[in-house]
This record gives sequence, structure tokens and C-alpha cells, in this order.
Amino acid sequence: MKYGDYSVLNQIYLSLNTLEIVSIVGPNACGKSTLLKAINSEVKIHRGSILLNISEKYKENPEEVPKYKAVLPQSSGLNFDFKVSELVLMGRYPYFSSVSKKRNLDVVMFVLERLEIEDLFDRSYLRLSGGEQQRVHFARILAQIYECYIHQKGGVVFLDEPISNLDLKHQYLILELLKELRDSGITIFLVIHNIEQAMNYSDRVVLMKRGRIMANGKPEETLTSKRIKNIFEIENEWISSDNKNFLKILPKK
Repeated sequence: MKYGDYSVLNQIYLSLNTLEIVSIVGPNACGKSTLLKAINSEVKIHRGSILLNISEKYKENPEEVPKYKAVLPQSSGLNFDFKVSELVLMGRYPYFSSVSKKRNLDVVMFVLERLEIEDLFDRSYLRLSGGEQQRVHFARILAQIYECYIHQKGGVVFLDEPISNLDLKHQYLILELLKELRDSGITIFLVIHNIEQAMNYSDRVVLMKRGRIMANGKPEETLTSKRIKNIFEIENEWISSDNKNFLKILPKK
């Protein structure tokens, strides 16, 4: 894939499986977000093809796709003064014609409570902190795929740095929620910068550099100290404790 004469993605071969959390890891500008956009047809690819089973399944009824597929971009650029409840309710748009308003509002309250932002229900979105805004957008996505989550219908969620603006408590709240979504049958595909979190919360890690996939597999096989040093140019070692892995950054030799 190219922007002008500059190649952004090269020789990408990737498949997504059900019941997986797949994390895309790599340095800035290595093509992580572009890959996510390409999968969702937000940018044009010059060669190759992308097949998303959900889109193919509902080819004749594309209005059904948003019930099973949700996308959270890196930033929203939203400048309208919506109430938080109104913004999260937008996630229920695919159900406006088939579900009562009360049911949709009940879902909105449910997801706000799950993300510990129910007190923001009537607040102006534009008056929230960056971290609060990020949780509101995640709530909107959760409201969109709520039926898949509750009724275990499958589906897929694409997330571009969904916890980048959050404090530690709420980073891990969302990471634990992603595990719940996976266990309900939803495939999670996310871009993430924190290597420790990718190691401990992913079923599979895709490691990228300069538009190419350098490794793709189980976290402990992909995120080796040697690869991290080669990709990120830092000395490091993994320390394991209580079934968790912690990355120690070492001084340069």
C-alpha cells in the first residue's frame, strides 16, 4: 500500500481467528494504524485483497454489518456539544428500527456503568477530560456490539490505541473487559503500544516495523527480548512472576 510514492505496507499476510485478542505492536509510523484502516476499507490498497467474513455474509444486507463489526479509531475529532448519553446512544443506531428507545437507553446505562462513567450521563462531551472522552467512545462501541456480547453471537471489534489516554486503573479495566468480550465469542483486533500489556493480555501478537510484519504468533514467542531490542532499539529482559510477565528496560551497554 502506498501514500503517493511512499510504501506504507509491504507484503502483509494476516488472518484473524475467532476467540482471539490480536495485538498489533511496533514503533511509531510503522503502519499499525494504516493496517487497521486497510482491513476496514478506510484506505485503498494497491495490490492484494482483504476478506472479512462478516461483510461477505451480509453482502446483500450491509445494514446488518454494524451489528457484528465495530471500529474505534485513534481519535474522533468530534467537536459537537453532545451529551455523553447521546453520544453513546449513537452506538445503538443499527437497532433504532428494531428495538425500543427504552431498551436502547438501558443498554447505554449498562455500558456506562461497566466503564464507571455513569455519573457522566448528562455531561457535555466537550467538557470532559481526554481520558473520560476515550472511555465514552469505548462505551459507544460496547453499546454497538452489546447484543453480540450478551447473546454470544460472535463479531469483531477493531481498536486503535483504545487505552492510550487512560490512567492505570482504567487501562486495566478495559483490558479485562476485552477478555470478557473475547470469551463471549467476539474477536478483538487492537493497536497497542504497551509491550507488557500486549504480552499479558493477547492471544496473538503481530510485531511490525517499517510497514512489514516481522513476527506473528503467541506473545511469548513473538515478543522476545532479542526482537524487542531489534525493533525498538532498547536493551531489555523479561521477568516472570505469578503468571505475569514484566519488561525490564536495561541501561545501554
